[in-house]
Amino acid sequence: MNDLIRRENAIDAIERIYDQCEEIEAHFAEDDPEPRTGYKMFPDYLTVIGYLKQPAADNWIPVTERLPEEAREVLVTVRDAAESTTFVELAYLCHLGIFITTNDMTYLWSEDGYEVIAWQPLPDPYKEDNK
Repeated sequence: MNDLIRRENAIDAIERIYDQCEEIEAHFAEDDPEPRTGYKMFPDYLTVIGYLKQPAADNWIPVTERLPEEAREVLVTVRDAAESTTFVELAYLCHLGIFITTNDMTYLWSEDGYEVIAWQPLPDPYKEDNK
């Protein structure tokens, strides 16, 4: 994971590039009635920034790939064998290697027909945009 750029860092970098391109365009626009702005050849920076600011849609990690740290609260996708459905639950992994729901302390294990198939960390809390 150390080689991946964080979303926030990517947004900051793209916003800085966009601001610099606008400054360059403004500088050339003073002297040239038809500015040649190379940045317009690339995807719209504001569209990219908007995309990156959206919550990630697929942060699910299969339990076959790895498990979360013990006692760390996470979202889990649970397969209900009896109903042939899946649902999302807030849970944590106990020291026995079993997921336990946070709200009512239910064990999510195959003996009861539940199988945790994937998990993801909880998202960061909402922050108001004070622009």
